[in-house]
Amino acid sequence: MDLSNLKAKKEALFSALKDGGYSKKTMMDITSCYNVLMKYGASKDYASYEDFYTFFIVPNYSPSSAKDKKGCLATLWYFDKNGTLPTPCVPKGFMPRDTYGLLCDEFKRVVDNYRRGKRERRNLENTIKGRTYSLKKFLLACQNAGCKKISDITEDIVRDYYTNENLQSIEVTSVIRDALSYSSEEIQGCDVVSSYLPKKKMTRKPYDFLSSSESKALQAVIESPDNGLSLRNKAIMTIVFYLGLRRGDVAALKLKDVDFQKDKISFVQSKTNVRQELPLRPVVGNAIYEYIVKERPRCNHEHLFLIDDGKNVRPITAWAIYDIAEIVFEKAGVRTDGRRRGVHVFRHNLATSLIKEGCDALEVTSVMGHVSPSSLEVYLSADENLLRACALSIEEYPLYNDIFKHCKP
Repeated sequence: MDLSNLKAKKEALFSALKDGGYSKKTMMDITSCYNVLMKYGASKDYASYEDFYTFFIVPNYSPSSAKDKKGCLATLWYFDKNGTLPTPCVPKGFMPRDTYGLLCDEFKRVVDNYRRGKRERRNLENTIKGRTYSLKKFLLACQNAGCKKISDITEDIVRDYYTNENLQSIEVTSVIRDALSYSSEEIQGCDVVSSYLPKKKMTRKPYDFLSSSESKALQAVIESPDNGLSLRNKAIMTIVFYLGLRRGDVAALKLKDVDFQKDKISFVQSKTNVRQELPLRPVVGNAIYEYIVKERPRCNHEHLFLIDDGKNVRPITAWAIYDIAEIVFEKAGVRTDGRRRGVHVFRHNLATSLIKEGCDALEVTSVMGHVSPSSLEVYLSADENLLRACALSIEEYPLYNDIFKHCKP
C-alpha cells in the first residue's frame, strides 16, 4: 500500500488533530495507529486501508481493540484522501456495510460453507471474519460483472478482478481457492474457477534466528541484578526467553494461571484458542514471585502484569511488551543494525534451541503450543546443520575450476 502521501502530511495531520479539539486520549490512539500503519502497512500484501484492517488489525488485536483501531484507521484514511479531518469524527465510506446481504444465493452458500469449514477446523472467529471479507469482495465483483452462479465466472473476469484491484497478497488468493474447495462437491464450476486464480508460490526466507553469542548477551541482561529493568519487565522477559510465549499471551496472563504449588503455568493461547500447560522453571517462577510480592500494585485486577501510571491501574498491552523487548535488545547491544528484533525472536530462539538439543517434533510442538507439527518448518529451515545435510553434492557435475576462483573460502 502506498503511504507516501500520508507520510508527507504527517505534520499537517497532527497539527489538525491538535487544533481540532480532539481529546488527548484520541490523539494518542491515532498516533499509535499511525505508527503501526507506517511500520507494517507499506507491505505489498495490503492494497488498501481496508485490507490492512482486515488482514493485520483483526487477526492481531482483540475485538474491542480492533474496533478502536478501525476508527483511528478511518480517520487516517479520510485525511490521506481529503487532506482534512472528518466531520463528524467517524467518516463515511470506510469499510462499507457487510457485502454478504448483496450476494446472490449461490455465492452466499460459498461463504457459508467456508465459514463452517473454518469453524470445524477451530479457526478463531476474528480470523474467519477477516478472511471472509476477501472472499465476499471477490464474489461481489464477479456478481457485478454479471455472474449469478459460480459456473458463470470466466477467466477474463478473474483476470480483470486481479488487475483492477491490484492484488498482491498470496493470502487473498489462498482464501478464495480454499473457499471454492469447500463448495466443490456441492456447487458446479468451483474447480474450474479455482484454476483461473493466479498461481503464486509461497516463499519464505530462512528465519534470522539468534546466534549463540546474541542469545547469551540477551540472557545476561535479563538475569543481571543491575540491568535497570523493573521487576515486572524482568519477569516478562524471563517468561519470553525461557518459555517462548507470544506477547499477546503474556499480556493476557492471569494471576490464577500461575500455580506455584504445582510449579506450572497454564493459559489459553490467543492464536489457537487451545489451552497450554508448561512447567514453571525456577528462574521463571522466582522472577514472577518477586514481582508479585515486591512491585505489583495491590489491587483486585485478575491480570498478572499491570501498568500503573499514577492515575489508574490497568493490564499491560501486547505492544508494551514489544517495547520492553526492544529495551532489552538495546541494553544487550544486539541487532542494533536494523535486523529483526522483538518478542517473537525469543520464541524462535527457544524452538531452534530445542531442535538443536535433539528434541523430536512432538516434544517441540507441545512446548511451543502448536496445533500441528508442520508449524515447525520455519524453525527447521533456520538450522544451518540441517540445511547442510539436505544439500546435494556437485562432485558429479563437470565444472571448471575458474568458477570458484573468485569465491571466498
